[in-house]
Amino acid sequence: MARYSSGTRVSETIQSKSSGVCKAQSLAVIEKKGQSDTEVLYDARLSTYGNDLMQSIGYVIQAVQIMLSRLGDHSVGRLNETEKAIITPGFEKVSGYAEKLKETITCLQIP
Repeated sequence: MARYSSGTRVSETIQSKSSGVCKAQSLAVIEKKGQSDTEVLYDARLSTYGNDLMQSIGYVIQAVQIMLSRLGDHSVGRLNETEKAIITPGFEKVSGYAEKLKETITCLQIP
């Protein structure tokens, strides 16, 4: 996902699947003021549903980044056995949802 700054027009190079030729396209991107520079609220190339999916992708990426950061913290090594027993079912649930998401995304991707 490209990074966009607030309220700007960005030029990016997109690979054309049919011709295999790269071409530059100018994209209009609208953001709310004060939002993160990675949170694109509207992409004129997408339908409302497509924009909703992109927003959901942003939420998932943010949540995964937070989880990986916390799991990478040295404090994770200080969890006692009781804490691990309580937390493990949550990890199993996350893992199951991640696998289902991966399967679904794989089916939707353009070959």
